[in-house]
Amino acid sequence: NAKLATTCAALGFALMSALMAVTPLQMLASNFSFSQITPVIQWHIFAMYLPSFFTGRWIEKWGVKSLLLAGSCCLMIANLLAQISSEHIIFFTVLLFLGVAWNFLYTGGTSLLTGTYNENEKEKVQGFNDFFVFLLSPWRFRDVIQPHFQYR
Repeated sequence: NAKLATTCAALGFALMSALMAVTPLQMLASNFSFSQITPVIQWHIFAMYLPSFFTGRWIEKWGVKSLLLAGSCCLMIANLLAQISSEHIIFFTVLLFLGVAWNFLYTGGTSLLTGTYNENEKEKVQGFNDFFVFLLSPWRFRDVIQPHFQYR
């Protein structure tokens, strides 16, 4: 479960960061103005953090793995929608799903992680998790990750 937890947290963070970072650039390339791009990013950030008010209850009621599954589904929807078109509503919808996906995967992953180690392993496991999330962060692999997340 520690591998699942770390993988979900790291991939959720890395894929969200990669797609979020390329969106304003792609919107500029699609001739959207700054005033059209700004709300897309603002609502994305809102979608990243608003679910935090409910994810704890979700985990208590349905379990952390169901939250991870829901986050994975949101991530797949975001990535599939990103391939459809370069319309404003698509950018907006993709980043909403992406924000929720990040919240579910990162929160679920780190929540799952806390139940996978003994007290004497705490620092090592958390350190490995943080390192792995850092390792997969898009700025480290921007030339590998970013070309695969372009809107059509």
